[in-house]
Amino acid sequence: MAHCRCTAREQQLWRTAHFWTVLSQWIFCASGTDWVGRLVLDKPDAEDCTNKSATGDSLWVEYKVFIDDRPQGPGKKLEFKLGSAPVPGWDEHLLDMCIDEERELTIPPSTHKHQNIGMKETVPRDAVLQFHIRLLDINGMQRTESYKRQKEQSGRTRQASLSPAEL
Repeated sequence: MAHCRCTAREQQLWRTAHFWTVLSQWIFCASGTDWVGRLVLDKPDAEDCTNKSATGDSLWVEYKVFIDDRPQGPGKKLEFKLGSAPVPGWDEHLLDMCIDEERELTIPPSTHKHQNIGMKETVPRDAVLQFHIRLLDINGMQRTESYKRQKEQSGRTRQASLSPAEL
């Protein structure tokens, strides 16, 4: 995956563009229609994306919540079934994600309605939430492969440490 190292000017331009995007979404929201803003932050190359998320898949994600560009605690990991996600907007906007892809979802109060997302009472009911979400695994495939590699490696290490008499 390619990561961008931006100059201060480029970062400011991105923030300005992001501001206008969010503002236009707010205007759309004011029309009475719920919305969720989606921005792809990072995505693997096409040849590295062999599996994409689909409704019914079990997704394991790492996410961080921001309110007014301030993080609301450390990042958390969560596993859920796509189609019954715990946060409004996730089912629709986490479709077709690749493992290691990162997205930012902006969710207004008219959509989240301060429900089902573990919000503390100190969070204002009119808060616009931003979730930075990275897809870690789909249906446990990555974790299963990782476990197999670790098991094979520990077996080889154990075998290498045995003396010829123990073999």
